[in-house]
Amino acid sequence: MAAPTQDDTMKPESAHQQLQKEHIDRLTETAFRKLADYTRGELQVLSDDCQLLQTMNKTTKDKYSEMSRMSQRLVREISRVQNTYADFSMFIDQIDDIHQQAVEMEKVAKELDQYARHLEDKVQRRVKSTEP
Repeated sequence: MAAPTQDDTMKPESAHQQLQKEHIDRLTETAFRKLADYTRGELQVLSDDCQLLQTMNKTTKDKYSEMSRMSQRLVREISRVQNTYADFSMFIDQIDDIHQQAVEMEKVAKELDQYARHLEDKVQRRVKSTEP
């Protein structure tokens, strides 16, 4: 486009076109500036989201590591308890056997007591029958 001459700048049509061009240039500049601001904002949000995800991942990793250590301690403790139970298992079996023997002895003692009463009654009847 040719440079405006003095005759052109004086014409209203030329002035109107120049104003429209300046207005379009300002609107375009504003639109580009706003688009750049929007894009910067979106990139900042994306960056913040990525940082949040990194923080969450680190926290989750730390939590799972802690849970893993706790699980390993529990496995060791369970193994220790199982070993202790195995050590005492023989004694528990012996206690059960002794208890069973005590129950059987009590049963035999009751039977002997009943037999002794029976014999005592029998002896007393004979003594009474032999007395004048």
